[in-house]
This record gives sequence, C-alpha cells and structure tokens, in this order.
Amino acid sequence: MLSDVPNERELRLRHLIETLQHHPRQTLAWKRAMHALLQEVTRLPRLARSSHPDYGELLNDTFLQIANRIGEFKFHPQRSIVTSLTHWINRQLRLSYRIKDLYGCQSEGTDKSSANAKAEFRAQLRKPPLSLDAPIGTEGTLSFGDQLPDPRPDLADLEALIRQDQQHQANERISQQIRHYIETDPEKRLRQCHPQKHPDCHCQILAQRLLLKQPPDRFQAVVNDFNVNYHTLRSHWQKQGLPLLQSIAKKMGYDPDREVEN
Repeated sequence: MLSDVPNERELRLRHLIETLQHHPRQTLAWKRAMHALLQEVTRLPRLARSSHPDYGELLNDTFLQIANRIGEFKFHPQRSIVTSLTHWINRQLRLSYRIKDLYGCQSEGTDKSSANAKAEFRAQLRKPPLSLDAPIGTEGTLSFGDQLPDPRPDLADLEALIRQDQQHQANERISQQIRHYIETDPEKRLRQCHPQKHPDCHCQILAQRLLLKQPPDRFQAVVNDFNVNYHTLRSHWQKQGLPLLQSIAKKMGYDPDREVEN
C-alpha cells in the first residue's frame, strides 16, 4: 500500500507534470518544467535502458514524444507517480519495445541470458544521465534542448517573465495548501461554520462542492440536498464562508492585491 505522505520526488514530479499540463507549450514556465522533467526521467530507476550504440538517439526521440504527449499522462490512484511515469514511457511510448527493435526483434531468452541482461542494466545505470545539450545522432549538431520551444524574450522582458513565473509557482503552492486545508480542515474551523439548525451543511462541504469539485455543483443542488433555504445559505456563504476561506488563504501567503497587479 502506498504511503499517505508522498516523498519529495513524488511531489516534485507531480508539480512538474501539472505545470506542463496547465501551461501553453510556448511559455517559459512550460519549457523550464519540461527541462526539469526530462532530467528526472533520466534518473527513473526502472526506465528501459540499453548499451546499444543507438540508444542515445532513441532516448532523445522518446524525449520528443514526452514533450508532445505529456498532456495524455494520467495520475494513477493506486500507483506512485514514479511507477506510473515509468510504465507510461516504457509501454505507452514504447521505449522498451523499440529497444528490442534495435536488436532485430530477438526472441526473449534465446540470444541473451538473464545474467547478461542484468549486467547490461547495471552498466547503463553507472553512466551519467543523458545531457539535453548532447547532439542528436552520431553526426548531428542539433541537441534535444534546441528543439524545445524557445520564446526568446528580449533582455528587457526577461526579468519580468521570471518574476511572473516565480509568482505563478508561489500561487500554485498556496493553491495546493488551501486545497489540502479544505480537505482536512485540521482546526475544524470550516465544519464549525454553518447556518443555524444546519450543522451538516458546513463550510467544508460547501467549499468542496462549490470550489474544489470539477465541475462545481450548482448552488441550488446544495440547497436541495440539505433542505435549507436558498437565501439563508447564500447569505451564510457570502458573509461567513468566503471571508473565512479568504482569511485562511491570506495566512498562507495569498495576496489578492498582488495578483491583480500582475
């Protein structure tokens, strides 16, 4: 069973993949996240590897597939992100099958012994990660990094772009913290905030259904489910629920004025 607390690598991979799936490909944030993700990919312990001389070119081609198809990747509820990502690259992007093709589709168990396969894998692991700046192919001068989208900002705009990207990452972290707070309600402040005579229709439920759920529930659906007066619940949500959430968010570093300025 997976641990309830993701480790640092799991959190880092989730952040990178979510950034790539929610940012346009031409943006600086997407390019930086893709570069970081590919560095992580080279260190995946069960990534399909080979000592074949054409493996480097094959891996670079797989990098391009990752860049083109990362939007297709889905997080698996019963697997770690490391396992899911490795399986997706090896099987869905066919890295492991294409390695077999390098050897002429040799039958399993006939041309290589299990001991040789393990020795080859260990030898590949000892090699340094493939550089994104290394030329593609044996004669090419173009690197994989050169093929990633480059918005080429002017020097005058670069500092503003970096500040914007850093602010977005900070907002992403705060957003995740707020989501976690709503889901866990560690101080029970949300569950204690409810209309009179309706303790079951508290602000944790309202925030989950109106803010976190995708797509969010209609307000009338909540009213019907809890048999509460529409205007009573609407007034409670606007005058008590939302201000409470805003207060919690500000303590976590959320600054609505700064967001408007950006």
